[in-house]
Amino acid sequence: MPVKDRRAAPGAHATTADHLRRLRGALSRPLRVERHGARLRLVLVERRQPAGAVPAPSVEQVREELLARLLDHALEQDAQMVRHLAYVNDELGRAGWDGVAGLPGPLLGQALIQARMLAADEPSACMALVTERLLQLRVAAELRAERQDRLREDERLTSPEISEVSQQEFEALERGWVDTVPPGPVRPAEPH
Repeated sequence: MPVKDRRAAPGAHATTADHLRRLRGALSRPLRVERHGARLRLVLVERRQPAGAVPAPSVEQVREELLARLLDHALEQDAQMVRHLAYVNDELGRAGWDGVAGLPGPLLGQALIQARMLAADEPSACMALVTERLLQLRVAAELRAERQDRLREDERLTSPEISEVSQQEFEALERGWVDTVPPGPVRPAEPH
């Protein structure tokens, strides 16, 4: 199927000038080398970007800005006020966002409050990413904690309670059990 020229009038046929313009446009576009397995391929780079498509800040960019804000806040006020966020920054440097995901929910909740406080002073893409990620990770940590609590409760309810008692206590409990059995005809065991 031939390529349709968007600039051409409806029903117009492509001329030599149109073909040359299209060729010049393809040759003037930026090129990029991509690796596909063991092969290298030369591809044209798309010049048009979707509106609002701003790449997300990298972990290093987030750490740098967060560290700068933490140091600035520590110089102005008490450093203990942002200690949870500093711990998140350290864990982000050690293991990335996966490491931060393993932190407990209460710590993530406090770090989220501190990140929102720092972001309110001077909003930025990095701080918006930090607050968004911390919110998601805090919710995930709370769900994980609830699930673990439910599992512990289920295990506690299904496991038998074992304790040592005296002979008198055992007999008293046995009489209580016998009293709960409804009376009825007792059938003798069938021979095999």
